[in-house]
Amino acid sequence: MKLAYKILPIAAAAALTIGSCSDRSVYNDTTISMAELSQSSYYLLTDSLTSIESDREMIFLDSVSMVIPTLIGHNDIRPLQDSIFNAAFDTVGVDYRAVINSYFKKAADESGYTATPTDKKVAFPRTDGCEIVKGYAVNLSSEWFVYCVSHESMVPKAAHGMRTKEYINYRINEGRIITLSDIFTADGLTQLPKLIAERADNNTSLYGPTEINALPANGNFYVSADNEIIFSYQPYEVASYAQGFIDVAFYPYELVAYMTPKAIAMFKLSDLTPAD
Repeated sequence: MKLAYKILPIAAAAALTIGSCSDRSVYNDTTISMAELSQSSYYLLTDSLTSIESDREMIFLDSVSMVIPTLIGHNDIRPLQDSIFNAAFDTVGVDYRAVINSYFKKAADESGYTATPTDKKVAFPRTDGCEIVKGYAVNLSSEWFVYCVSHESMVPKAAHGMRTKEYINYRINEGRIITLSDIFTADGLTQLPKLIAERADNNTSLYGPTEINALPANGNFYVSADNEIIFSYQPYEVASYAQGFIDVAFYPYELVAYMTPKAIAMFKLSDLTPAD
């Protein structure tokens, strides 16, 4: 088994120093650096030759390609890194190689066949099964670091693969992850599914038919580069697989009546709320 493994600082040109356009006293000169994490493994499914009508043993591919934050100003980013690893590998740890190798073996073993490491390679997507993990930033500004962990998996001989995306919204000046409960009041959270469903129903030309009666699983949402709050549903969660991801977007001002006071300040919407 050959591994392509590295976790190295990205070239200096990729390091970012962010200055704020609005409040330089808070966001001025926040340095962000990243590291690349890349590894792949191939497995022969050794009993597949006798289990199916085939002229060869099937091959399963495990692959990871992620960019991991290593520095965000003076913040302690271990909680952010742990959240990324938990979303990617269902665990946390400082030994990246051990975490990934364990995840790879588990994914290959769950193929339904006996998985044996091999040097034999087949170019994706010609592999018979796979588990591919990617991690990347989708919104990087003076205020937000929004990260996506995506999984693409294929069980050998399945009709199609499965894809998921999980988002992590990190508020730079606060140095912490923001959840839906940080943005919306308890009553607001109960009202949101109806609002999301109405927006999706009014845009069937974009989304197709949907059945939305709850918030996205695990509170899955992200703040976009356009400062929209986007509720993200996985394939099959509220629509058919062919419809893919259902991402329903709102501008923050549209939801101000359901927000916590802290979120109102966060999105600079104080002028839309009654004065005390």
